[in-house]
Amino acid sequence: MKEGFQMYSKLEEDKKNIGGNLEYPFVIEGNQQTIKAGYLGTFRKGKFNQDYIQTLRTDNEYLPYVEGSSLEQTFAPELYADGKLYLRAAGRIKNYYDGTQDIHSTYLMGEFTFFKKLHLTTGVRMEAGHMKVVSSYNDKVKQEIVDTLLVNKKTDWLPAATAVYNITDKLNFRAAYSKTLARPDFRELAVTEYYNVDDRIDIINLGNLKQTYIDNMDVRLEWYPQPGEVISISGFYKKFKDPIELISLKRGNDGANYDMYSFNLEKASTLGLEFNLRKSFGFLAPKTFLDDLYLTANATILKGDITYDIEKLINMVVGSTGSTEKGDNERNRPLQGLVPYAINAGLSYSGKRFGAAVNYGTTGRKLVQAGMYEKYDEYEAPRHILDLQLSAKFLKERLEVKANASDLLNSVYRVYRNCSREIKGSGGNTEENTEPDKTYTDRTGIGMNYDEGDWIVNQYKRGTTYSFSVSYRF
Repeated sequence: MKEGFQMYSKLEEDKKNIGGNLEYPFVIEGNQQTIKAGYLGTFRKGKFNQDYIQTLRTDNEYLPYVEGSSLEQTFAPELYADGKLYLRAAGRIKNYYDGTQDIHSTYLMGEFTFFKKLHLTTGVRMEAGHMKVVSSYNDKVKQEIVDTLLVNKKTDWLPAATAVYNITDKLNFRAAYSKTLARPDFRELAVTEYYNVDDRIDIINLGNLKQTYIDNMDVRLEWYPQPGEVISISGFYKKFKDPIELISLKRGNDGANYDMYSFNLEKASTLGLEFNLRKSFGFLAPKTFLDDLYLTANATILKGDITYDIEKLINMVVGSTGSTEKGDNERNRPLQGLVPYAINAGLSYSGKRFGAAVNYGTTGRKLVQAGMYEKYDEYEAPRHILDLQLSAKFLKERLEVKANASDLLNSVYRVYRNCSREIKGSGGNTEENTEPDKTYTDRTGIGMNYDEGDWIVNQYKRGTTYSFSVSYRF
């Protein structure tokens, strides 16, 4: 606000789908079988424009902000009308892209049953994608604006299989495998630069990112003690090839400012274990209100790592080949958005007239933005969330009233770095700076969870939300 910059952006998208499916059921020795085939076509167009302007004062082009002024006072319309303020192009490159994407998908699958106990669902999906995007960028070497056209045209075969074995009528064992993909979006495929208002950082896409391929495997043991109840434990593994993530890199020799870049990283994997429970209290006193009182719980443990060479990424940005040898520059860290654990528990009652539910949830720290070094990684600290719902039905269950309270604990939302904001040897600090990059003090040795003295990037309370609704069923 102090410098008077304003950003305007416009996104237009048009998407059309067309598809159809065929199904042929048949029976072999009393076992139901089904063969299915189908087609889905997705046709998408996208346009994006982003412009920057700056408000300046007419008296020697001073910045518009006056100490103590509010946003409304600083940019009051009458100041423009009276000629005291004016607008000019901000000097930044106009960012845009214009893209098209056509995806033709066909599949063939079968649902087969053997000996009335083994159920196999298997098939293959073919996806032929053709993506084209036009954009422009500022070539700092040639000192000119360069138009770009990038094309991503690939045909992929994606197999999948799921097997379920009924050990008993109430106990199942399940195993599954599938191969999936994630395509870069228009903005990631194009050579673009845009400003992220929420994080107040420039996001730069170097263009021509590859598709990400994921191998998914899981096994699950599930027990259904009574109708509406389940107790299960499952394990899963995911392997990523060419995963795409955003990484912040220091802007040249400027130790205070960073830009975000999207990269294809080398490899990543995720390993997890999950426990799930939904159990009625009816076993304590059958045929009482306890039949409608349920305990639900879910606990997940996750471990996910991604590996890449940070020097190789920096060389991509500056246009240098650099060293290709791996060593101290290799980083191995958690995937963005992954938490080491997640816990949810709830107690609910759903009677004929009245209902109530209370739910609790929390997760471990979550990596939200990766930096050049571990100390610059930004984590979201764990939060504890408690929700409550009350409901009642009247007029022969036609009228339903609900009252909800979300996030009753209103715990602090905090994003932090495991480093201090103080730079030794800078300003009034005379201590020797032993940091490799001669900047902020590394605090990762204390622990990766938030500790007093860590750099708080963002912190606030979201507040508790209350809602009330009334519905009537005719």
